[in-house]
Amino acid sequence: MKRISFALLMLLGSTAMAQQQDAYTSTPALHVDPATQQVLYKGTVPVANTPQEHLYSRAQDWLLQANRSYNLTTRTNSAEAGFIRTHVMLRDGQEMYSFQLSLQTQNDGYRYKLEDVVYSQPHFARAGKHSAGPIHIPAETLLRGQPTASQRKQLAKIDSKLQAFLQELNTTMQRKPEGLAVR
Repeated sequence: MKRISFALLMLLGSTAMAQQQDAYTSTPALHVDPATQQVLYKGTVPVANTPQEHLYSRAQDWLLQANRSYNLTTRTNSAEAGFIRTHVMLRDGQEMYSFQLSLQTQNDGYRYKLEDVVYSQPHFARAGKHSAGPIHIPAETLLRGQPTASQRKQLAKIDSKLQAFLQELNTTMQRKPEGLAVR
């Protein structure tokens, strides 16, 4: 009798566990370009009544301020074309996230593009195995196949970091300069 009740208890417990949903199934995925299958965040943001020169100046000022929070390396910078391309590294504890930011200013708005997203684990992440340095994982690698729960959690973390970065950029670019007279 004890064996039968134990077997029923185990059977009911295992079916209840099998029906339990994974906690990360509703995790937002990264934005993937359908043509290239690469992670790509892009958008066009209108900024009313603002000439290209002012937007370019705001972008330059933002890059100087953001350099305190992020590690930025400007690759291309053209004031005439209103174009900036920079490599950005975000650090979160021992983990790092890096990507390319392209910013094209124009009259009454700007376009941005985030691409080449890479997640870097610390060198000691391999639990006791020798590693010569950090492990760099392109974000697309985490998207291949059926991601595990930890990969989905990492994808959600990458997405939230990129969204926060874009929110900071958009807030700064929308802000009117202080202390200047508006015509």
